[in-house]
Order: sequence, then structure tokens, then C-alpha cells
Amino acid sequence: MNNTGQGAIEYLLIIGAAVIIAVIVIALMMSLAGTGTENTQEAGLDSAYSGLMGIKDKHKGVMTITLKFTAGVPTDVIVPDVPDNTINLNDLFPNAPVGTTIQTSDGRESTMGINGWDPPLDLDSGEKFTIVPQSDFEQEVEVEQPANNVIMIYDCDGLLAIEDNMYADYSLGKDIYCDDSTGISREIKPIGFGSNSAFGGTLEGNGMAIGKLSIVVSENETPLVSVGLFTSTNSATITGIEFAEGFSVSAAGREAGLLVGNATSSIISGHIIGPTAYVFANNATYDDPPVCAAGC
Repeated sequence: MNNTGQGAIEYLLIIGAAVIIAVIVIALMMSLAGTGTENTQEAGLDSAYSGLMGIKDKHKGVMTITLKFTAGVPTDVIVPDVPDNTINLNDLFPNAPVGTTIQTSDGRESTMGINGWDPPLDLDSGEKFTIVPQSDFEQEVEVEQPANNVIMIYDCDGLLAIEDNMYADYSLGKDIYCDDSTGISREIKPIGFGSNSAFGGTLEGNGMAIGKLSIVVSENETPLVSVGLFTSTNSATITGIEFAEGFSVSAAGREAGLLVGNATSSIISGHIIGPTAYVFANNATYDDPPVCAAGC
């Protein structure tokens, strides 16, 4: 009887020890699982934070543009909105060929030598200058998109991309020449032709020129819209644009103008020059009227 009781007690003790061990094991497993979950959550938060910071970085408005220059062609440029608002010529145009010259709007001059620009001028964002390259060259420049959301245009593709958003605000940051590597003018349809829509935004030319661009539309080609750099405008403002060598419009008997084929309730000013600057206008204001072939 005593042996039986003792055996029962030992059996209970074994069961109790097993239960205690099981509880400890379960607690350890839960702790490890919790730590893993916590670490996973922390990793997830870190990843999300990094992702958000990446998105933030991508939307800071900093981008790289490529400025292209042709030997011997004086080209007006506005200093882009650079990160520090001031940039030295040696940082802006380190690839400029020896003998290239620059003159700023306030009369300062510099020439590219074998050891860099002499003198090494500092230029401010928004400052205008004229560069005369000794030979063809390209230069990548890191710029910031202006805080006022005006889209800066530095090349022909940027000009033609206006068609993607006909109600935005644009500004020319450089003379725009659209010729290819052989000097042949680029042939295009008017801005607004593909979308059959009128330009209703703003375009500030800043006195820049557009050249080496041929606007060509055949007589029976659809849509049957007016022809110019823009097919038409409606409540638009376009100022300060000049046309350089190689800019032409072939309209095949349609309403046509160099800048705008048909302008409605728009303000258009600048130097619209040439023998074919025939512009049809409906309630449009021309601060600097175009030279007309007939009947404007």
C-alpha cells in the first residue's frame, strides 16, 4: 500500500514537471515568435520609411538635362534653377571646347582656356547669357524644377512635348534649334495637330529664338485645322519669342501664321517676323503685331 501511494506521488511529480517544462517551452516559443514579429514589423516600417523617403527624393524636382550647342552659332541661355542658385562656369560648362566664349546680359565676358574658364565667372539662376561654341558640344546639367511649377524648355523635344499638356505654363530657357546632326531642319506637324486641341496655357519666350524647324501640313490632311507652331490658341498668353534661320510654315492654303494659325481670346507678343506671318485672330490681342503677307 505504501509502495502504491509512493508510486502515485512520483507519477504526479513527473506529470507536474512535464507540464512545467511544456509551459516554459511554449513561453519561449511565443517570446521568439513575438521577437520575430516585432523585428518583421520594424523591418517593414524601415522599408516603408525608406520607400517614402525614396518617393520624396524622386519628387524634389531635381533632374538632369542635356544642353546641346552648335559650333559658331551664338545661343542665348538662361541659367537653370541650380541647387545652390549660383553656379561657376567651370561647373556649368566643364565640357566646353577651348575658345568658346560667353557674354552675360550685364556685359561680363569669359573664354574657355586649356585650364578652364577665364575668368571663372559665377552665374545666378535665371541670369541670361550668350554662348558662342568653338565646336559642337553637349553638357549635362543638374537643375531644379522651379517652385512656381513653370516647365522649363531647353530643347526641341521639350518644345514639342507641350502637346502633352496644352494648359500648363512653360518658359524657354535656351534658344531652340531643331536640326539634326547634318544641319537639316526638323519637319513636324503643328503643336495641337495630333490632339486637335488649342493651346490654353502660357509660354514665356524670354527673347529666345526658335529655328531649324519646318511646320508642314498638306492641303487635304486631317484634321482641317489652322497651321503655325501652334494650330490655335484659346485664352493663351505667348510672349517674347523670336524666330531664327530655318523656321518655316507650309500650310497648303489653310489659315496660317508662324506662331499661331488661329488665336482666340489670347495675348500674343514678341517678334513674329517673316513674309508668311499671316495670322487669323478672333478677339486676340497682339502687343507686337506680326508682319503680314496680306490682310491681317
